[in-house]
Amino acid sequence: MSQTMRRTILALTCAAAVILSALPALAEAYTVSISQIVEHPSLNAMQQGFKDRLAELGLKAEYHVHIAQGDTAINEQIASQIQGEHPDLAVAITTPSAIALAQKLKGVPLLFT
Repeated sequence: MSQTMRRTILALTCAAAVILSALPALAEAYTVSISQIVEHPSLNAMQQGFKDRLAELGLKAEYHVHIAQGDTAINEQIASQIQGEHPDLAVAITTPSAIALAQKLKGVPLLFT
């Protein structure tokens, strides 16, 4: 894993930890919805690194992972689906996923990389 990817994962997980720790602890685990436009080794590594780091920080989370397989229409459907999941945190991996979530999500903290 490259140094840049490690730094990105660290920054992303630190931001997530701050956001999740500020939320009231209503459940044993937080719900985190992840949107990713396409599967790719580097993007998958970022997703796994994010999950691993939250676990290392002792934050329990239930993950809903959505992959759009490169399809813009599916990506927008995923954003609507995530809004319906009412997650504690939404994570967008890639710019197209971030744009779709930013346009659809209301009242849900959003992290993107």
